[in-house]
Amino acid sequence: MKSGSQIINNLGLGLGEVLKRLTMANLGLAAVLRAALPDADDTRLHALGRFLANAATAGQTPLHRLFDVAGAGAPDAPTLVPAELTTVVRALLNAQPDAARKADGDGRLPVHAFCVSQSMLPVDAFVSVLRALLDAYPGSVGSRDRDGQLPLHVLCKQAHVPCIVGALPLLLAQLRDDKPDSPVTLPGDRNPLHLLISRAPEIQLGTYRAMLAAAPRQASEVDEHG
Repeated sequence: MKSGSQIINNLGLGLGEVLKRLTMANLGLAAVLRAALPDADDTRLHALGRFLANAATAGQTPLHRLFDVAGAGAPDAPTLVPAELTTVVRALLNAQPDAARKADGDGRLPVHAFCVSQSMLPVDAFVSVLRALLDAYPGSVGSRDRDGQLPLHVLCKQAHVPCIVGALPLLLAQLRDDKPDSPVTLPGDRNPLHLLISRAPEIQLGTYRAMLAAAPRQASEVDEHG
């Protein structure tokens, strides 16, 4: 019996081209996952498909559920290695491009969920997935969840420090002081600079400089402790 990758190769299509041709509407979630992970065994693939298919009942998209795979909130979820996660994210975004714009019941976009649950990924994998999400919906960088948090706040509070350093340039690019619609301070709470300082001495000077270059006014803002 031929593997999924052999079938794709016989068709003369690269994986990227196959993913572009798939949509949720014409093939469904199972086919999208099979194309993304052509050599995964059926039991594992079906388990992942069932887990993601339950997204709607939880008020989520499959992307939200996918990011819960490695999160503490879903201990029974199938596991994915970083390379698989990146591939499946891109497959889901190709199949349902507007998924990156949809919030869950807590007002979180997939990018918020990603920064919370996948914060221990290797830096290159973390940045790759984050870039895919921001490419799909650039406006997500300025979207707040129910608690008023931007993805930047979530990143600075919860992510592994190397991931913070690697991801900051992507998030800061659209959060400049000269954009009136992109304030970075949480009402009655700390701004991202405060959040970074609270994690010293792990954070290096260059990271603080990047944060201040994007939003200098943070240096003059006080937190809830004054």
